[in-house]
Amino acid sequence: LFFLLSSYPAIITKLISANSGGISKVVAENYLAIVTNNSISQALFCFLTVTVLGVFHRKKLDPLIGKGLVIGIIALDLIAFGKNYNPLIEKDIFEMPPVLLSVFKRSKLTRSYSYQVFGYENYLRRSENLQGAQLFRRFINIIPPSNSIIWEQSFLNGHASIIDQRVSKYLRYIRRVGPVASLNLLNLANVSYLFSPSKFEEMKNSLVDYQNDIFLYRLPETKRAYLTTRVYEVQDDLLSAMANAPASWTDKVVFVEENPFSGIGQQSGHSGTVEITRYDFSEVEITANSTVKAVLVLKDTFFPGWRAYVNGRETAIHRANYSFRAIEIPAGESQVIFRYRPKSIIIGGIISFCSLMIVLFVFFRSMAEKHRSTTAYSI
Repeated sequence: LFFLLSSYPAIITKLISANSGGISKVVAENYLAIVTNNSISQALFCFLTVTVLGVFHRKKLDPLIGKGLVIGIIALDLIAFGKNYNPLIEKDIFEMPPVLLSVFKRSKLTRSYSYQVFGYENYLRRSENLQGAQLFRRFINIIPPSNSIIWEQSFLNGHASIIDQRVSKYLRYIRRVGPVASLNLLNLANVSYLFSPSKFEEMKNSLVDYQNDIFLYRLPETKRAYLTTRVYEVQDDLLSAMANAPASWTDKVVFVEENPFSGIGQQSGHSGTVEITRYDFSEVEITANSTVKAVLVLKDTFFPGWRAYVNGRETAIHRANYSFRAIEIPAGESQVIFRYRPKSIIIGGIISFCSLMIVLFVFFRSMAEKHRSTTAYSI
């Protein structure tokens, strides 16, 4: 019921938008089909669960069989949910083209970007004509779905996950002006490889390979994290300012809408080093060494729930370069940890612990009552 109530308003909104010409009708119809299919499966599992529990409650079913059926339904629900996901198994069993094998064997601290070819809604819009559908299928032949996950690689725009408005605007700007005009934005997002059906004469020296009508470009090397003492404050049209900034500013300047770093502005003569010693999905460890107080920029999304610690003390994370993270570090060597600890995890843990305690209490209480009744009957 919750799934239906939360999904169908979005469907209605998309259908209305499609009828008014806001989005492709194909997108709306496919979205409706996906949610409807999910709703049917969810309703089926709910019906089976309620039926089994109802019969079990009326004591018309052997307790052992009833418990087995409930566990079986839960297992089927989990299998149905996960059947479309590739398991994270050994990479060696996958056959990939040599050029892309070299791409995916690179450091996982870089990203790729696909221009005019990747993304679910873009595919649906383009599939309204045969050429667009064929193009997408060619790209899928180059990089099969979920292969980037297996090789622990990241596409800047290759996920249909929940993203905030800032990241969405960042990607829309790149799509609107094109990768050549937004090369600075790709560098600031730590993008090293560009896939596109278009051939860019301005980037011909960066062309690495060409397969299935898809061009692969190698972009200038950038760092996932860097130090700077140059804070460039822009209050209006920050994305345009970043895109049109001199190329020499890459990894040397941090862009903000309002300077939150006390005592750090346009200083020069700074020197320092940054080394990422550990990088996981929920935790990043960095060793930074600076001659003066500086700003450490990490090219990962600024998102609620992330916390930063400098030499064991928590410090504030600021939004920088439009949608990424930055913190202030002191002079000298600093041990920095970014850790994802949202409140929802803490609340969920408390609820799970309380639920476990309640289940154990009910279980032991029922066992005690059964023992007392058996003892009284014996007497």
